[in-house]
Amino acid sequence: MLRRIILSLLLLAAAPALAAEHASGGEAAKGGPPGTNVDFEYRMAPLTAENGKLLGYAYIN
Repeated sequence: MLRRIILSLLLLAAAPALAAEHASGGEAAKGGPPGTNVDFEYRMAPLTAENGKLLGYAYIN
């Protein structure tokens, strides 16, 4: 049982590296080596007042 848990955690830790190796398009299409450029649908920016209190979030597309 412990071996299965450890194996699962190791596979989860290695998943981003494996995905970067098999990305379609290669380095030339993305403008750099794998893992340096990330496409986002939108970003969230915190909106704060002058006293530092969080007012909300701005969704930037």
